[in-house]
Amino acid sequence: MPYDEGIFIKKEVVETPIDNVFKNSSFTSSFYELYRNSCGVDFKIICKGKTFNVHKIVLIAHSPVLRTMLVEHKETKECIENTLNIDWVEIPTLQLMINFMYTGTIPDTLSGDEFVDLLQLADRYNITLLHTLCQDRLIKLHLLELNVYELLKVSDTFTAQFLMDACIKMVILIFLFY
Repeated sequence: MPYDEGIFIKKEVVETPIDNVFKNSSFTSSFYELYRNSCGVDFKIICKGKTFNVHKIVLIAHSPVLRTMLVEHKETKECIENTLNIDWVEIPTLQLMINFMYTGTIPDTLSGDEFVDLLQLADRYNITLLHTLCQDRLIKLHLLELNVYELLKVSDTFTAQFLMDACIKMVILIFLFY
């Protein structure tokens, strides 16, 4: 079987772990409308001077890390002030994470670097569905012979097992064809 710029490899390697999980759900669209209209928001995420007004319940529903910080350890600064400062990430990446928490979707049009940044954020806050979805999109849309080693390092750094498996399979196939 011929090797064709990663297309053959992708067809063999990729098993979709998940897709946009809440797509077209009236439940999530209702929550997203509440967020967009700042209705009932009770928590702030501040990133590089920009404030995102969100619902604490949405954060703790998606992130065990935030749940621990905001529910189980009531003495944390974040819990007392109802504010979380995140300055190590870019504003658009944080916006994508928040949008995901409300809609269950991320755009397929993101660059590989944007998916990696979002994967890092999902890993940091243990947002499992987002973490898996980012891996899925990196495999389907961005995994190529040219960047397989870089994505293998990313998979190791951010505990991305689906991505790691796909990268290893591609490396083996590259080795076999050359």
